[in-house]
Amino acid sequence: MGTRAIGINAIRAGLLGDLDNFLRDPLGMISECHKKSDQVLKLRFLSRSVYFINDLSTIRGVLKQPASFARSEQYSALVPAIGDGLITMEGDTWRKHRLLFQKLFSSQALEEFSRVFRIEADNWAANRINLGNQESGSILVLPEMSLLTLRCVCQGLLGKMSQDDYEVVHQSWEALQKEIARLTWMPKAVRSIRGRFARRFIQSRRELYQVLDAHIEKALKHQGFSPFFDLVRSYEAAGNRLSADELRTSVLTFLIAGHETSASALGWCLHTLAQQHVEQDQIHETLRRSCSDSKESDDLITAFINETMRLYPPTWIISRQTVGEVSLGDHTLPAGSMMLISPYGMHRSEQHWAEPSRFKLQRFLGDPSSFRDRFMPFGFGPRVCIGQGFAMIEMLQILKSILTKFRISALPESDIKEDPAMILRFNDDYKVQLIPKREAYV
Repeated sequence: MGTRAIGINAIRAGLLGDLDNFLRDPLGMISECHKKSDQVLKLRFLSRSVYFINDLSTIRGVLKQPASFARSEQYSALVPAIGDGLITMEGDTWRKHRLLFQKLFSSQALEEFSRVFRIEADNWAANRINLGNQESGSILVLPEMSLLTLRCVCQGLLGKMSQDDYEVVHQSWEALQKEIARLTWMPKAVRSIRGRFARRFIQSRRELYQVLDAHIEKALKHQGFSPFFDLVRSYEAAGNRLSADELRTSVLTFLIAGHETSASALGWCLHTLAQQHVEQDQIHETLRRSCSDSKESDDLITAFINETMRLYPPTWIISRQTVGEVSLGDHTLPAGSMMLISPYGMHRSEQHWAEPSRFKLQRFLGDPSSFRDRFMPFGFGPRVCIGQGFAMIEMLQILKSILTKFRISALPESDIKEDPAMILRFNDDYKVQLIPKREAYV
């Protein structure tokens, strides 16, 4: 297994090293790395050695061993915004919280979440029809999906909010995540200073916390308010305790994961539907023939979501840091070494997928074991996204509601541009057209 230093585009960027290329065009750099035959590539970010892993078995080994390969310090950019939660915790504290909140995604809880998601999605679709032909039925994809998934997740976690509260949560988080994206690859000292003193950041966080704390206080007073707070009550009834900060951080963690990740993935699905006419026709015909709640239509739409996430995985980059000295193949990495793993690059690599640049719905209609070890849109191993089942049900219900009432069409004047921030987003001004159908499938 070879490890060697590389310079993307054959240019070393002075003091920044490969970090300059990574910040300018991260997806382009990742694609270049995956074209190399090396199983591990040694890069330089400032004065630090960074190891980009190409080899699938090595990737699985790293992600399966959180005790040896901890989340890297880049994740700490989230702490000033949401606190230290499941995304950033390590060790026994992480395991305790993971075990607690795993119960939130039982089959019974997911059924209740599914019902909530379908109601919210149906209401959204009905409102779009009632709006008539404004802008010829076009929508700003990411803002619309962000607000819809926010309503879904807030309803599931916190109950109904006023429109003003939805707007505060949405706008505050948009401002916070832009700052987080700027901070992620900065040195730790810079992150700490900027996160502590950036005025817009502090104001947005204060506004977000005020709304959430008020709704958390209300939720704690009502039995049966939501599966999340029922779980918190049973945990505390057993003699345990979550502090106010821990409770808010947990709500924020699931709010972000179930809202931001799903909104981006749904947006990419709408974009892909507008491009893939044959597959969209196939879904419409299945919905018409078998009704919207059949296993056949669910399986087909789920396969569409999965193939879209293969090309546009929400988790486009994963970073890990060695806890102690470790060996990768023939090489020894000192403690504190940083590693980069890219589901985006791996999902588009000819080493792992036939015709990786083509959209092929049938990839995900067969035996799941045929792709499980190569498909990582939510990560892999013990730290795989705890709410991936939650997110998949949310996306399924929303897409079903949209596709029972609309055809999705591209707008020639609207271009999409990948935006690899915290997750793989795209430009806010990207639009598609929703064309109401003459019949709805019920």
